Amino acid sequence: MIFQILFLLINFITLSLCDSDFDYTTCNNTFKCGDKDLGYPFWGGERPSSCGHPKLGLTCVDENTSLKMNNLTYRVIEVYEGYDYLQLARDDYLQGFCQPKYANTTIDHDLFQLDPSYANFVISYGCPSKNCTSQEQFQYCTAANGECRDVLVYQGSKKFLGDCESGVIVPLHNATITQDIQSVNEGLQDGFVVSTKVNNTMCVQCQRSFGFCAYDNSLNEPICYCSDQQLLSPGTNCSPPFMNPAGFPQDSDSSK
Repeated sequence: MIFQILFLLINFITLSLCDSDFDYTTCNNTFKCGDKDLGYPFWGGERPSSCGHPKLGLTCVDENTSLKMNNLTYRVIEVYEGYDYLQLARDDYLQGFCQPKYANTTIDHDLFQLDPSYANFVISYGCPSKNCTSQEQFQYCTAANGECRDVLVYQGSKKFLGDCESGVIVPLHNATITQDIQSVNEGLQDGFVVSTKVNNTMCVQCQRSFGFCAYDNSLNEPICYCSDQQLLSPGTNCSPPFMNPAGFPQDSDSSK
């Protein structure tokens, strides 16, 4: 009876994998955009969504890589070795300091952790003008009606609007000089650094043994497809492929 159950279970898993429209070999493709060439845990372009973490989908526009997070678009400025750290900048602030989307920069803490060298700042817009001038040391924006309105910047995570019209919470480097609009603007365009909480250990083992890493949304964890189409169990490695005289992997049938 036990053997019958095991036989049915193995056949069910095999049929499920065979009936799937997912081509596991596409996970060997990388996301290419400008100077970026990225694999797991990212997906996008020629990497289907099944090949990466569901929240790490990337898009490429004009050689620039973008990531969506909590309804805002972020430019991926840098991806550091091992994919453990990302440098992100809000796309709306790259277009200019005075016309952002009035939404807070909300980091997905299930996936990222803000680097300790950054802190939250509040930028308050539409404040009654006291220092409106063309000099750079004063912070101001011109309203649609041409009226000059001050912009206030201070460190913290609570907005005290007072007479100001709106406020935005953004991370800036701790060294940012908030009294200087140029410093704040440069800080916004440089973005901020986050560490990722995605466990890549299994995928490193998978890729070293000629496998292709993907993501199982139901299990909420990475999975590994071996070159022989075997689905790898966590903590194990793919069987080494046969090598031809030149040292390249080849299918076992081709060695006969």
